[in-house]
Amino acid sequence: MAPRALFEWGSSTYGGASNYGGAGGLNVGQGSYNEDEQANYIEGYCELLNKVRIDGCFLHTFTETEPKAMGILNFKKRKKGFYMYKSYERVGS
Repeated sequence: MAPRALFEWGSSTYGGASNYGGAGGLNVGQGSYNEDEQANYIEGYCELLNKVRIDGCFLHTFTETEPKAMGILNFKKRKKGFYMYKSYERVGS
C-alpha cells in the first residue's frame, strides 16, 4: 500500500477553538488565549492519526503573527502545541 499523509490540519490557540474544527482560524477573536486548547487538540489528532495508520502529518502552519492563530510558533516563542507536535511519536507498527 502506498504511504498516506495528511496535510494542513491544526487548531487555533484560544478557548473553544476545537469546537470549530478546521474553521477555528476563522473565529480567532472568539475566545481567550489558551495554549492548552491547541496542545490538547494536537495530541488528540495525533492519536487519531496513529489509530487510522496515517504515515505522516503536517500542521497547517508553524508561525503566525496573531497570538491566537493556528501557528505553534508565535513571536519567536514556542507554544505548548509546538512541544506536543514535536514530541509525538508514532507507536506500534
